[in-house]
Amino acid sequence: MVEPAEPLPEDMKQALLAAAALWGLYLVFSQTGRQQIRCIFYKQSLGLSAVNHILFSRDRKWKKTDLPKPDLILDQEGRKKKIVFIRHGESDWNEIFNRGFGPGFPVRLVIGIIREFFMWPTADSVFVDSPLSKLGFRQARSLLAFLEEPPTIDDPKVKELVEVINGKKGSSLLVCSNLRRAIATGCVCLWGRLKRTGEKLKILSSPQEISRNPDTLALALPGGIPDLTQSLGKEIQKELKSEYVPEALFDASLNTGSKKASGNGLTRIKAFAEWSMTCKEDTIIVTGHSLWFKQFFATYLPSSSDHNAKKKKMSNCGVVAFELIEGRDPSVHAFRIDPQSITVVYGKIG
Repeated sequence: MVEPAEPLPEDMKQALLAAAALWGLYLVFSQTGRQQIRCIFYKQSLGLSAVNHILFSRDRKWKKTDLPKPDLILDQEGRKKKIVFIRHGESDWNEIFNRGFGPGFPVRLVIGIIREFFMWPTADSVFVDSPLSKLGFRQARSLLAFLEEPPTIDDPKVKELVEVINGKKGSSLLVCSNLRRAIATGCVCLWGRLKRTGEKLKILSSPQEISRNPDTLALALPGGIPDLTQSLGKEIQKELKSEYVPEALFDASLNTGSKKASGNGLTRIKAFAEWSMTCKEDTIIVTGHSLWFKQFFATYLPSSSDHNAKKKKMSNCGVVAFELIEGRDPSVHAFRIDPQSITVVYGKIG
């Protein structure tokens, strides 16, 4: 028979009670403590939202009748807009789940869970709105090096696009999705231009990734910039070799917040296409996500096109440009992508 444990000595009980009381006072009366309490409650709501999306999300579900019909305007040449897609670098989520499910997977998963546990009282997270991994930062830095000091480029089309991305030719607008990995990638790989021009990276909700996974939920509130002051902000500051001041780098006026479980990615794709045509700039440069980009190509490329952009993902930090055409007939409002205009500037598709 197991003997009952001896009760704690009275002095130890009093010490534990005193420690608990001090901790409670710290949480209630210190600014840091109150912030930690707010973060804990916010993380609980995020956890519930993540479960809701996993179980009930309709992000990849829509009726075929809702799909745009680019074939209707094959013979039309209305307004045109040059679009440049930049895929984000590898994220922590990608590192854990996309490197295969061999012997290393359980180790990566456990490390991720431990990191998430210690981030509980902070605004940071490994799994929700997953940030760039260390490899992701290296990928973004490599793209920055390519853009700032490009090697000898034989293709004049690619050479011209590099000048456009660098802001040295034509008029262009820099935008990114409201997810942290896209924001960080855009900030790092376009740092040369941002530093030269002083312009801001616009944060949009419409390019938010298409999936039910929690890494596709945004931490940023409507009109807000996600808190990058934790590990991500330190990494950005190290990459830029400059002080990280979010308000000086980003414009979040078009960030309407995270997607809803009842919405779908097609709606956001349509919204982006519509919005892009309202911009006065000739080119829209958007840092975003592989599944959203792939679906954008599948939505607006003609049915006769067998371009692999319809079925394959862009590589991490890959850059692909194309021309989006709006039909000129008001009775048939549609968009299409000219397959011949698709140009891989950096990285690859597939």
